Amino acid sequence: MPKSTASADAHINETELVAALRAQPDLLRRHPELLTELDLPSAEDSVSLQQFQLRRLRADNQTLTQQLQALSAIACQNEQLMRRLHTVTLAIMAVDEPSDVIDLLTQKLKTDFKADAVCLHPIEPSQPKWISECFEGGQVQCGRFTQAKLQQLFPDSEPVPRSAAVVPVTGVGVVAIGAQDEQRFQADMGSLFLDLLAITLQCRLAPDTLSDA
Repeated sequence: MPKSTASADAHINETELVAALRAQPDLLRRHPELLTELDLPSAEDSVSLQQFQLRRLRADNQTLTQQLQALSAIACQNEQLMRRLHTVTLAIMAVDEPSDVIDLLTQKLKTDFKADAVCLHPIEPSQPKWISECFEGGQVQCGRFTQAKLQQLFPDSEPVPRSAAVVPVTGVGVVAIGAQDEQRFQADMGSLFLDLLAITLQCRLAPDTLSDA
């Protein structure tokens, strides 16, 4: 028992000492007399330390390179996404009849964005309460909803999508976009594209609400 206690104390003291040295990297410069009392590395040990530092630097460099490549890939994907959104926006604005907008939107989302289902839910008393709450909240919701909710979002889809984005459009209702891939729409994903799409639909289908925003 005493031996175990002594080991614990030594471990705590060593931990505190390492922390103190890290906080004062110039300690040996200010107290050179300690060099005569410390057990310094031999020439072979110094080589090993240099090799360790080199390996660590290489590993850090590789990690940074991978992170940069990932960021570059995301930036490229975002650019492509915004270009496709611009094309969809122009197509929607060119439609003469507002009644044809949803048909065109459905076609574009399925062909250009690989959506498996698209459905517009106008806000009306008969709508499920949670869909009305999505509209009133005004926030895009993405993720894997319950099977019952997915069936309500896509009543005419077979099979029923496994993940979805619910996009409120002021003055219009809620647009539901579904995918068979359950990872396609996730709760923590960015919604900028969907927010901009909602503004486009609002501008085309309910222009009078823009002045109230």
